[in-house]
Amino acid sequence: ESLEMGSLLVCNSENKGVGYCRNVIHRQSKGSFIAFFDQDDISHPARISLQFQRYCEARRRISSAVPLACYCAGKKYYNGSNWLPILPIGQGVNIVDAKILVRSTLVRESREIDLEVGSGTPCATAFFAVSDLNSVGGFDPDFRRVEDLELVVRFAKQGGYCTAVPEDCVSQIHTTRGD
Repeated sequence: ESLEMGSLLVCNSENKGVGYCRNVIHRQSKGSFIAFFDQDDISHPARISLQFQRYCEARRRISSAVPLACYCAGKKYYNGSNWLPILPIGQGVNIVDAKILVRSTLVRESREIDLEVGSGTPCATAFFAVSDLNSVGGFDPDFRRVEDLELVVRFAKQGGYCTAVPEDCVSQIHTTRGD
């Protein structure tokens, strides 16, 4: 079913998980770039243009042969009023080796590294060139959760990098659920 601005509504007959659904979106995309956000998130109107600019700046500094992800800062709201910052990777200045991001997210080695890599790999703040997603095979459909971290693990295995926009571009509204 078509929606406004050429969007496509895809409904699964059963819950197949977020990795599967992000791949459907990835395969259906027509452009050269793709940004994700979840149903309970709000994106700032300039988010995509800011991430595109940051991606292009970072891409000029690293080889086009390795994957690159661009994230953005934001706020995660809990219970309607309490919030935590979503910190940008490299505080929006650096290009961070995906291996460092993965290590910090999984191991939490040091506060210094945690500050460098920000809040990890939230897909709701992610922006990719479609070719970068293609180069790692997209999302793993077997990952019903943490599909964003698993994707960055594959970026790391291919020598990839991450960067981010320092401005708050996303508001994530935490919703409770059984899982």
